Amino acid sequence: MSLAAIKQINETEQLMQSRKAEALQQAQKMQADAQRDGEALLEATEKQAREEALRMLQDADKKSDATTKRILNEAKSACEKLNKGASRNLDAAVALIVERVVKI
Repeated sequence: MSLAAIKQINETEQLMQSRKAEALQQAQKMQADAQRDGEALLEATEKQAREEALRMLQDADKKSDATTKRILNEAKSACEKLNKGASRNLDAAVALIVERVVKI
């Protein structure tokens, strides 16, 4: 084999090693970029999920407050009706008791 051929083979081997190193470096960079992008996406998704959960809790609080107020108003109305009915019956009850006491 001639010296020129050996020299060309060595240059080709060096060029291939250089390209292989570049390819490896590029692959590592792609992997690191993908890892970073994946972590950023995960973080953004977690943040969005936390915000959505907070919004859902706030909505549930508002709905429960409204339901509580409605139930309290209904109970208050029912109590007022019972008190009015009791007041009407009180006069009749007092009259009945007086009538029975007087008969004794």
